[in-house]
Amino acid sequence: MIRLAPLALLCSAVLLAGCTSEPEPAPAADAVRSTKSAPIERMEHLGVVEEGYWLDERSKDLTTGDEPAGRWVQGVARLSQADFDRLFASRQWQPFSTEPIMPAALKGKLAAGDTWYLGENEDGVYYLETDTRLVLFMVWPG
Repeated sequence: MIRLAPLALLCSAVLLAGCTSEPEPAPAADAVRSTKSAPIERMEHLGVVEEGYWLDERSKDLTTGDEPAGRWVQGVARLSQADFDRLFASRQWQPFSTEPIMPAALKGKLAAGDTWYLGENEDGVYYLETDTRLVLFMVWPG
């Protein structure tokens, strides 16, 4: 009976440590929000997206620190043909020779082609990929 006491004490310590430790943080993938056939919050001007994924201020901070403080959102969405055409016609877009850098948590969420355009306005930066009707957005408060 005396030999079992150290073993029981060890088991109790392990169980107690397991009960009192802090829960593990959620994986980064949980920071990605998504929608299908609906507008993206704060991105309603894109229209109803066929499929969209985004990170926002509730997620890990992916900004460089040079952006204005406040709410931000970064994401990728596939637009309907009509909404993509409307967005493309809404401003001057500059051809962009390579695929833009995408936040790691959004990579691979939507397939894109090779024909990219860049546009900016007062609230952020947009990249459009014309072959797949994809838009990559990085938007800060206006």
